[in-house]
Amino acid sequence: QPFSERFGPVSGSFSKAMAEESEDVALMKITAKKNVAFYMRAAASFLRGTEDKKPVKELRLTALGEAIGIVASVASRCEKEELAVIKEVKTDYADVQTSSGTTRGCAQLQVVLLNTSSGAKA
Repeated sequence: QPFSERFGPVSGSFSKAMAEESEDVALMKITAKKNVAFYMRAAASFLRGTEDKKPVKELRLTALGEAIGIVASVASRCEKEELAVIKEVKTDYADVQTSSGTTRGCAQLQVVLLNTSSGAKA
């Protein structure tokens, strides 16, 4: 079941930052359902570009709860492989509504990466 179906809407300071998505900025919402390698391939595609899409200048990785470790791993690997540099790291503790109607806190992490790959400079 998708996170939003299980827990409903999320409130927190990230909502404005995530709304800034554009042609030059991509947002990856990371879940714990896939592994680091999957998200690393996706991040590399955003940063290097594909035949159909040009590279993005900025990639925002965001996750809740158990997926936070995946964001940290992907961001550090992007930096290690010289695809991007970490521009900003934000943490928050968002209120998440459960399916029973109660509200609980959930840790949030957002990492903003600036593209340094050769494809982004073109």
